[in-house]
Amino acid sequence: MNDLFAPVRSEIPSAAAAIVQGALPADLPRGAVLKNGPNANHGDQTGGWLDGDSMVHCVVLPPIGSDPCFSRTYLRTSGFAKEEAAGRRLFDGSLVAPRGWPLLWGLLCNAVRASQPQKDTANTAFLKLAGGGGRVLGLMEQCLPCEFRVGRDATLTTVRPNHDFDGVMLDRARFPFAGGACTAHFKTDPRSGESIGVTYCSNGPPAARIDRFDSRGQPATPVIVPLPGDASCMIHDSAITDGSSRSGGGSGGGGSGGSAGSSSGGYVLVLDFSLTVRPRRLIADAFPVAYEPEVGSRVGLVRRAIDGRVPEEPEVSWAAVAPCVVLHTVNAHERTDGLVALTALRSEPASPSSFIEAYSPAFLHRWLLDPSTGTCLEEKDLSDVPIEFPTIDARLTGRDARFGFGIRPNTIGGPNRYGPPFEGILINGVVKYDLRSGELRGDWTLPSGWHVVSECTFVPKIGSEAGDGDRGYLLVFATRSSAGAEREMAEEVAAAAEDGGRASRLYVLDAEALDGTPRGDETDVVVAVLALPGAVPYGLHGAWVPYEELH
Repeated sequence: MNDLFAPVRSEIPSAAAAIVQGALPADLPRGAVLKNGPNANHGDQTGGWLDGDSMVHCVVLPPIGSDPCFSRTYLRTSGFAKEEAAGRRLFDGSLVAPRGWPLLWGLLCNAVRASQPQKDTANTAFLKLAGGGGRVLGLMEQCLPCEFRVGRDATLTTVRPNHDFDGVMLDRARFPFAGGACTAHFKTDPRSGESIGVTYCSNGPPAARIDRFDSRGQPATPVIVPLPGDASCMIHDSAITDGSSRSGGGSGGGGSGGSAGSSSGGYVLVLDFSLTVRPRRLIADAFPVAYEPEVGSRVGLVRRAIDGRVPEEPEVSWAAVAPCVVLHTVNAHERTDGLVALTALRSEPASPSSFIEAYSPAFLHRWLLDPSTGTCLEEKDLSDVPIEFPTIDARLTGRDARFGFGIRPNTIGGPNRYGPPFEGILINGVVKYDLRSGELRGDWTLPSGWHVVSECTFVPKIGSEAGDGDRGYLLVFATRSSAGAEREMAEEVAAAAEDGGRASRLYVLDAEALDGTPRGDETDVVVAVLALPGAVPYGLHGAWVPYEELH
């Protein structure tokens, strides 16, 4: 487990990736799959693994006749560039839970050493901006984005670190240490092409901010949504509905376009849950974020206009739900009767600080919300299988997708010397589940000794309709630790020697075949395996960039 958390010590600008099993199918689109994650550049940073610099791992799947290629490259954020120029570590980390005084001292030291209280790591997720040009943002929820581009040979170029979009993202009152921030998770509306996210405010009156990039990739003025509680909430993810089902879009969510006669712009769902942000905790040497079930949890349904915009003074309906924490949503949709269904991975931490110090398993859960009365009519667990990092066919974002996918932990426990969290997990499987019933429809397990190290990336099959949400391929990064596997492919030996005995692969899975039906041959699910020329340690979220948008 600790092998998988350990950073790699070198970049790889571009190198060949060998197909060692199967072949890339003809109906798999060509492009680049990206994986973001922390990778400390200057020794063991104070704080934890999550404070590491953003390293982007990239595999380009080229048109027929060319060979796949791989790179791993640091994003040249402002903080990274300052440390690179100095040749040493300048920043103390912020993940020093459960204490608060070291965090305050670190912010002061950072300001003195680097003229920047908080490092802009951009190490969590991505947003591929609409409008073409292959523009991608590296994101971390408490810093400004870092824009970069990807080449057709997998080379990565940082274009603009600490990107405030001409001041649109700047807000020093609400983000005093970073100057501005942007959520790590956006939802892109397949009908309008706009991307919407919710950023939590770390200072000032309890509030969240709705950020929006239009169909040309240009940011709109953020909208502030006051929260009804007495503290801000750490909002890591959100959800949207597109409203098309209100006018006959149906519950099956079949095609890629919405109803032309839709009379609803849908909702943005703001998760004001029980993970509170109280800066005054720092004075008492406590971490500013803690689980407080006594403050309650609420889902805010913020009405969108027909063109997707959120008014400057939004209409919000707040529905109280049972206290919990949700880091990742799966999807939401508006039913024909006007009710809103939200599915997400729900957890209940065991103590105020266990959300960061320990691992809290998350389970598929559904809420049924009535915007007209501000009530939750039903909420229920859909599955008892712990799941992380859910993904769906993005063509069904905001609609009634039947199928979802996630990665499945197989071991939970510590000690994790790169924590917090001080309990780590091992993940060796990919699951397919029915979002309506919670039924586990498929469960694929990696070969012995290999572990999933990032979320799955769903890529629709060429020429397919969205259907129930499984007409595509899942791209999965996997790594073998130095403890070894029962067998390894010859192409992986050299890479393992360079990275402390670790080797990595990219698996291409057929999402339709991942349905639990006994097939006898693994290749019915695994259509291709690529051996990568460098190791991929634990990371977080990914993205897909079509080949025609690469440089």
